[in-house]
Amino acid sequence: MLVEADAYVAALRYPEARAMFSWMLKHNPKDRDARFAVARLDAWERCFERAAVGYRALLKAAPTDLEARAGLADVLLWDARWDEARSVIDEGLRLEPARPELWLRRARLLLWSGDVVRAVAAADHAEELAPNDGDVRALRDGIFLGQLRAGLRADVFVGNYPNIYTSSLSGLQRWRAFDFLIDAQGIDRIGGNEPHPILDGRYALGAIYRATSVFAAGLSLGFGAPHPVVPQYEAKASVWLSIGTRWTGSLSYALWHYHSDKIPESTLDNVEPRAPDKTAHIIAPSIAYALTDDLQLEARAWISGLRVQEPTRTKWAVAAGVRAIWHALTPLRLMPSYTYGPQFDQTPGSPALLGLDSHVFGLAADWLVVRHWGLVPALGYEHRLTKGQGATKGHSVEIFSAELSSYVRW
Repeated sequence: MLVEADAYVAALRYPEARAMFSWMLKHNPKDRDARFAVARLDAWERCFERAAVGYRALLKAAPTDLEARAGLADVLLWDARWDEARSVIDEGLRLEPARPELWLRRARLLLWSGDVVRAVAAADHAEELAPNDGDVRALRDGIFLGQLRAGLRADVFVGNYPNIYTSSLSGLQRWRAFDFLIDAQGIDRIGGNEPHPILDGRYALGAIYRATSVFAAGLSLGFGAPHPVVPQYEAKASVWLSIGTRWTGSLSYALWHYHSDKIPESTLDNVEPRAPDKTAHIIAPSIAYALTDDLQLEARAWISGLRVQEPTRTKWAVAAGVRAIWHALTPLRLMPSYTYGPQFDQTPGSPALLGLDSHVFGLAADWLVVRHWGLVPALGYEHRLTKGQGATKGHSVEIFSAELSSYVRW
């Protein structure tokens, strides 16, 4: 009967399996395999408290029951009960310190509660004990202490507009509860009405602090020059909040300042000959929900305000987008996205962009070729439509984008 019930479990026919396990327990209440199977079904059906009660009863009868202890740790982790999970894992390691299954769950606990640095050490120890364990290797492949990433991107405009070619180099290093970041970009604008190529630059430094298991905050400062679509100075503050293991929210505020000496008259419409200073305020809230362990949906908005001095005036725009993150395979993530609204965050140097509607479609992938090296290819298409008056109303621009980044991790 146990074999037949397990066959129902494998076929995802949980009601039939539960009925058979219940019959077995009715005739033998001490049947360990049936009691474990019922607790496991409760966990899979997200009845975490009921599953925890079943696993704890098994551990009370046999404290070295590894399957029951691992199952109890899993439901506590899925329910974001970090302190209880830590107690269960620590007690198991005190009894059997060389169990890779428990070191794996300690690594998950540390990772999900925000301590990435110690999670790497725990995952390394689990791999030393079980070098061929697929779950251990999958977890270790996904966490790292530092990363260096280089990328190339081409935005090709249909029509008499300059194309944009961007090269980027970024780095990240984790230390205790901090992530330190550095980012540099070089941007070439070639073609269109430009008599010669224009080279821009952008540089930024930042840090993220994981204050608790559910809250993190970050700050970055940067500067750029000399083209008008690159801010002269910029500052960005962000916060992240996790609710359980399914919901994640974030909120960021960015302040971009453009100096008048760097803005030619041709970028502004219907203002005095001397180009004034401009300041951009961008507020970006987001919310994400993990439908399953392999699929996450994210919604984001951009509330942008551009303040132009001399004379003082402010224009506002709102854009919003959605993105899915699908772990198609263990080393591969696919990320389709769609955004609608003025793409103020991409080329904010021209207030005329606030009079455009943009549809942006994108598809990116993150392919971890080997543990310490991966590729991020991406394709995009953007359609911009002018909302203004007169001859420019209804004028459209199409942009095709391609990007390839490569990163190394340690």
